[in-house]
Amino acid sequence: MMTEREICQKCYSLQDASNFYPIAKLLPETIKELNETGIEYHDIPNHPAIIILVDKILDMMNRPDLNKIMDAFQYCKNM
Repeated sequence: MMTEREICQKCYSLQDASNFYPIAKLLPETIKELNETGIEYHDIPNHPAIIILVDKILDMMNRPDLNKIMDAFQYCKNM
């Protein structure tokens, strides 16, 4: 089991990563690891490790604007 410190260091160290899939896959793993350290699920979305991990995912998506997001919603709705 990882400590909260190790989880934070892992998320911080990924800021130079360039492969989307492993970073996206890491999000649910990190949520589980944080919960195992005793952090409640309702506190996890505001945890610094999650914030920088989600920011990295957004960065790898070229920070989509609202139109791109709305288009994605519409596409999935129509599927």
